[in-house]
Amino acid sequence: MEKVSEWGFPLETDEVRGVVRDYLNATGRKVLVFGPNNEPGRDWTTSFIKRHKTLSSKLADNIKRSRAQISRDDLAKYFEELKITMSDVPPENVVNYDETAFVDDPKKSRVSVS
Repeated sequence: MEKVSEWGFPLETDEVRGVVRDYLNATGRKVLVFGPNNEPGRDWTTSFIKRHKTLSSKLADNIKRSRAQISRDDLAKYFEELKITMSDVPPENVVNYDETAFVDDPKKSRVSVS
């Protein structure tokens, strides 16, 4: 959660619950109190954030267009650094995060950040 928050894409509380569910399912663990879908509830997420003092839950802020702009050189540099960073990462450790979770009005979203 901290890393994606640093990247400017904090997770909404429902997404945190989904990440936990997916992790448990991928590792073959079943948590009975999470119910048949193996997903923690909203109270669990609130308690998790309280237990981890580096995290907090707040309303997302829109960023200024000037901060959101990126040059071709910056983009090329990012992918070069990503290529180096990912060179020793096994494919099974790579997680896909698509844009369907992005919102047009982030002020209405509660996110978990570090």
